[in-house]
Amino acid sequence: MDTELSDTPIVEFIGADKVEYNFVRGLLNEVVFHSVHYAGTKKFHLEEHYGKGYIESRLYDDNGHEVGLDNVPCLAQIPPRTEFEGEYIMAVPLKFFHHENIRTGARAFLTVVSLIALTLWTR
Repeated sequence: MDTELSDTPIVEFIGADKVEYNFVRGLLNEVVFHSVHYAGTKKFHLEEHYGKGYIESRLYDDNGHEVGLDNVPCLAQIPPRTEFEGEYIMAVPLKFFHHENIRTGARAFLTVVSLIALTLWTR
């Protein structure tokens, strides 16, 4: 963690359109955050997999091929995998309400709180 930035966790709210949930037998296994980054004219897709005891960062090019994080300068110092002690996920799903009749845009009603900001894992 980068204690030069903060000695405590940073709370971030991430919209549901940028989050995916992975379940194993009905139990939450991972929270995956999606973001788009550019390096010059090249476009990249970053996936941050928050699982129990780890955070994995994977960068993909426009063709869907995994590439090194150093292809985007602002991501170059992020380790591909960070492990920590404890059987918990450093992200908390938060659902405000749900209504069966709302099908389109239903994911927009979900918000995820990331307990540790990406910038904490740059070292």
